[in-house]
Amino acid sequence: MQLAEHADAAPVTNGNIKVASSADGALTVTAVDTGKTLFTTKTTFSATSHLVPAGFKAIDFSMTAGDKDERIYGLGQGNWTGLAGCASGVPQVVVPLERNGQTVELLQRKFHVTIPFAYSTAGYGVVFNMPGYGHVVVGAKGEGGMDWKADAALALDVWITAGSTPGAVYEQYADATGHAPPLRENAMIFWQSRNRYMSSEIALGVAQHYEQLKLPVGVIVIDYKNQHHDGDWAPGPECFPSVKALATGVTKAINATTVFSFWPEVKTAANEYAPLKAAGCLINSDLGGFAFDSTIEKCRDMVWTQYLKPRYYDQGVTAYWLVSAAAPFASSFDEAQSRGCTG
Repeated sequence: MQLAEHADAAPVTNGNIKVASSADGALTVTAVDTGKTLFTTKTTFSATSHLVPAGFKAIDFSMTAGDKDERIYGLGQGNWTGLAGCASGVPQVVVPLERNGQTVELLQRKFHVTIPFAYSTAGYGVVFNMPGYGHVVVGAKGEGGMDWKADAALALDVWITAGSTPGAVYEQYADATGHAPPLRENAMIFWQSRNRYMSSEIALGVAQHYEQLKLPVGVIVIDYKNQHHDGDWAPGPECFPSVKALATGVTKAINATTVFSFWPEVKTAANEYAPLKAAGCLINSDLGGFAFDSTIEKCRDMVWTQYLKPRYYDQGVTAYWLVSAAAPFASSFDEAQSRGCTG
C-alpha cells in the first residue's frame, strides 16, 4: 500500500486485505477472510526541524488496533543496550520478544539492528518502507496499535499483508522482501572470532589447536584493524604476509573458511583514498576520512575488481564480514591503536 499526502484512498481489495476510506482521510484495513478490522490508520504530514533540507516533511503513520489485545513482535534487535553497546558499560538487557509498550528507534548503530517489520497476533504484518531516521511507538498491552514516524520524507510507503496463520504472514513478507539463499555448510558450524587475530601466525595456531582438540569449526574471522588504515583493503604484509597461505592453512588444519572483515571507512592515509575520491566514490566526511559509496555501480565494480577480488577472493578467501558502527564507537579506536602482529 502506497500513500501520498493527497492520495486518492478509494476502497480497494487486494488478496486478503480490504481498505476503505472515510471522509477525514482515515483508512480502515480489514481481513477479507474473517471480516475483522485489523486496524485503522491516520497519516499526518507536518513541518520538519531546521536541520532537514527544504522540501521534506515529517510523517506520522498512526495505526489504531482493531484487536486491542494484539501482541506485536519483530522490529529487529534494537533497544537492548546503549549507543555504544557493551563498550559503554551499560548493563546488558535482554529485549523481550513481545514489543508492546516499547519505543524503537528506526536506525542502525552498533549492537542496534533495526528491521522495520512488525507482526501482530491479530493476523497481519507491516513494513514501514522508509529510509532515514524515525521511530515506532508500539501500544501497550490492552491498547495495541503502532505509531510510526519518519523525520524527513517526500512520501509514505507502507507494505501490509494479512494471513490466517503467522506462517502465512511471514511467507508473504519473505516473498515481498526476498528469500535468503541457503547458508554454505561451514557457515552453519561454529564461528571462531575474537578481538582479535593480529597475524596469520596467531590465526593458524588457533586452527591447529582446534585440530588437536578435534573440535569442529566452520569459520575463523580475521576481524578489524588487519589493514594499515581503514580503506587500504589489503592486510598489512608484515602481519599477514600471504592471504593465500593463511586461507589454505586454515582449510588444511580444520577444513574451515577464513573470513576477513572490511569497514566502509576510507581514511585519508589509506592507499585507495586518492583513486576512490577521484572516481567520486567517497561520501560522508564525518568519519575522519570518507565512506565508500556502495550504491554506485561503478564504485562497487572498482572496489571488487581492483582491490577485493585480486587480494582476497583470488587468494582463497571467499567469505567476507562487512561491518560498520556508529561514528562515536568507531572513533573510539585510535587509528594507530592495536596495529601490530601481537597483542
